[in-house]
Amino acid sequence: MQQHAVAPAPGDLLDDHEVARLLSVAVATLRNWRCLGRGPRYVRLGESRMVRYKRADVEAYIRPVDADSRSATHGPAHAAA
Repeated sequence: MQQHAVAPAPGDLLDDHEVARLLSVAVATLRNWRCLGRGPRYVRLGESRMVRYKRADVEAYIRPVDADSRSATHGPAHAAA
């Protein structure tokens, strides 16, 4: 049986500005994190340079990490990277 990709519901894909606002960082910081392989997961749409973030990925990035699993890190940005 063939599976079809389910199109995201409106509001499921967030742009740089929306994610930066949720994380309380500058858009430039978010873009820098992408270049460094840090921050929440993102997707590129089609062959364009358009970057979007799935709401679930941003929420997972924000979600607190168990303190036992964060040895020698300094905050959620390090724990998720």
